[in-house]
Amino acid sequence: MAISKISFNAREFDTTPAFFAKINSEQVNPTITSHHTIVWETEIYDNGADYNTSTGVFVAPVTGVYNLSCWLKLSDADQDATYIYTYFQAGGKNVTFTVIDPDVYDQDNPHQNFGGSATIDLDAGDTAVVKIIQSGGANQGDFAEGYFCGHLVG
Repeated sequence: MAISKISFNAREFDTTPAFFAKINSEQVNPTITSHHTIVWETEIYDNGADYNTSTGVFVAPVTGVYNLSCWLKLSDADQDATYIYTYFQAGGKNVTFTVIDPDVYDQDNPHQNFGGSATIDLDAGDTAVVKIIQSGGANQGDFAEGYFCGHLVG
């Protein structure tokens, strides 16, 4: 499928698949003790309407190489957790981008940042999400802010 351009007020805009979504309001105590899909409920842009703000799922509209990026601030991570890690699940592959051991702190960590990016080969119809899991400790962290974005590289 060829990438086309659209015109608006004599300016051309690329319609390359691309999206940018963010957390709009704090998500309190999501269940991160299982592989939790993070939902980024506010779109900043979404060329092609390929990102779903209700599920947090991006569906690749065309086969190609995509760059995915994410940043997440987790508030009040439980210091008794063995580990917390975040990863992209995309095209049947898991790509971990941050692993932390909250036990290195002497109290619950008020602000833990996770972030990363990956370049992943996706087929048309493949999905991409950001997931988080915590092992051990209390399920008490809140998603305070963050973003998930991606675009077709080629």
